[in-house]
Amino acid sequence: MTRLDPKPGERWLDLACGTGAVAERAARAGADVVVGIDLAPALIESAQERSEQQSLEIEEHVSTLETRDGEEYWQLFSTSYGPARIRSPVGS
Repeated sequence: MTRLDPKPGERWLDLACGTGAVAERAARAGADVVVGIDLAPALIESAQERSEQQSLEIEEHVSTLETRDGEEYWQLFSTSYGPARIRSPVGS
């Protein structure tokens, strides 16, 4: 997290956020908008409970990038689990 260094005014997207640990660190480090998305409803529910308990303003959604609003713009994004599930495009 310190290497990514979220700044006030930046928007942070946490892909495959799970229970929201990375999103929580981004919110505490200063990112203005933090959104976590994951495919697992139970994990999103846990992430929402955790952020509420800590009074952090984090949006968590059951979603994929394909179902998010294409108009959004992110300065930073993180994923701690996603790379294991991302396939290389054919021919790369």
